[in-house]
Amino acid sequence: MNNVKLTTRQLPAKLLDWENFNTVDKPFHLSEINTVGQTNVDNSSSVEGRGAVQVERSVARFDFKDGSPADTEANTYNVLFYTTAEGNIDDTTPLVKVELQRMALVNMANKFYYLPRVSADGHPTGNDFAICGAEKGWVRDDATGLYSAGNYVVGPYSTVFGGNTVETDFTDYFNYPFFENNGSFNNATMAGNRWNVYKVTDVLAGAQDNYKPEVKYHVWRYVTENALPVGPEKQMNGVSTGIVFKARMLGTDKALTTEWQSWNKDYIKNVANCLNGKAFEANGQARNPIKGNSTDDPILYYFNGHLYMTWEHIRQAAIQASVTIGTGGSMEINRSNSLYKAVFGDGPIPAGHKYIISETEEKDVVDSQWLPTSEGWEQSAAYKAWTESADYAWTQWDKAGKPVPPTLGDEANAPATLKTMREKVTAAGITIYQSSISDDGVPGYYCYYYYWNRHNDNETAGVMGPMEFAVVRNNVYKLSVDKISRLGHPRIPGNDPDKPTPGTPDESDEIYLDVTVDIVPWSVRINSIEF
Repeated sequence: MNNVKLTTRQLPAKLLDWENFNTVDKPFHLSEINTVGQTNVDNSSSVEGRGAVQVERSVARFDFKDGSPADTEANTYNVLFYTTAEGNIDDTTPLVKVELQRMALVNMANKFYYLPRVSADGHPTGNDFAICGAEKGWVRDDATGLYSAGNYVVGPYSTVFGGNTVETDFTDYFNYPFFENNGSFNNATMAGNRWNVYKVTDVLAGAQDNYKPEVKYHVWRYVTENALPVGPEKQMNGVSTGIVFKARMLGTDKALTTEWQSWNKDYIKNVANCLNGKAFEANGQARNPIKGNSTDDPILYYFNGHLYMTWEHIRQAAIQASVTIGTGGSMEINRSNSLYKAVFGDGPIPAGHKYIISETEEKDVVDSQWLPTSEGWEQSAAYKAWTESADYAWTQWDKAGKPVPPTLGDEANAPATLKTMREKVTAAGITIYQSSISDDGVPGYYCYYYYWNRHNDNETAGVMGPMEFAVVRNNVYKLSVDKISRLGHPRIPGNDPDKPTPGTPDESDEIYLDVTVDIVPWSVRINSIEF
């Protein structure tokens, strides 16, 4: 606890007067009248500024509840849906869901002031600096985009966090740092418990503490104050306090009975069985349930709302999406198709691939730009364009035998062809998911969602406001993940086209998780989390 305001008290003027207050049954009262003998010291509320000392909690608290939709299992959210041939999403037919299984606190400040401090810019040298000063909120005018004059909470690291982007030595400032001290990042740290990890079910089995009995929030844990100085651009992943959610990707019941496009009708069912740890087919071959080993299990590729099982499958989907057969059997290729560009870039389709017309009919792909027998082919613009593509990088990795790191998880020593493949594939906007085994020993495909704690919500998606991302003492942040709209980040950072860096802003215009945050006194703040 700490003082809410600086307070003054009158004390006995003479050392001898203290003799009247030197026993347990005759203490000196800092908030009441003291009258003993000739000593009369009034610290009661009858004197302005005296009386009871107002105190507040020196830390904040995070509470959590299950915010998943009523029509799904607990902590489970539908994220991928059937898409019609016209490209319309059918939200009545969910195909892939995610189940939140772990949650971890990251970037909890390792130091805070005993007495709170505020100033106009979040620095101790700023205007209106005050010890035990009151925080003033910021309100955005939607018409002008301007904010009312609030202030900033001052933290012990304001000078550091307000300077150049912090890119190293995160343990100097935080318990459970989101990044390694060298600035690298790996979701596998959740397995190693470098972050403060909890099972979601354990948190939801904890004690309830609610200002309304029906809301059912459960106490999670206490958190130290962590505020960032002016301006909003200083609110970054490297220094903001946040939560990492780990989820397992699963196939829905509807996925088991939904047919996909005519060239691969059972694709959706096979992906669902693969995700759910059942026997499945991939590339026309029967496969046993996954083992959680990336060498044996299919690598999944996610692009533009679709999850593809193996590179051969996403490549075939690109061919099917871009090739048309005209009258007389002529073949045309739409190279501007987004999936085509993601797979083949600006290059042609190599020989040896098929366009599937039906279950019983297919046609060799003959790309007029693929001319390997022509003179100077390897110096041609078409060939060079293909060598810059994700498909070329994957092909080289495949030809090398699909090598993996010598030790599982040792990504620093990943083979060169694997690194290049990841770089080219993710640069094309394709996310790579590899299987792993959970702490509970369950093989599966897992993804991660990052939430940065919102304190002063400006209610403007994609635009950060003053003091928007912070943890401030004496607040209860009541958190609820209400919506998840896409798959999360992959376990391996190299597989992520959108991997975080210390300088990544806490808010972007791409929202994939909706978290309700309710902040009440103590102060409680209700935060709705959407991914």
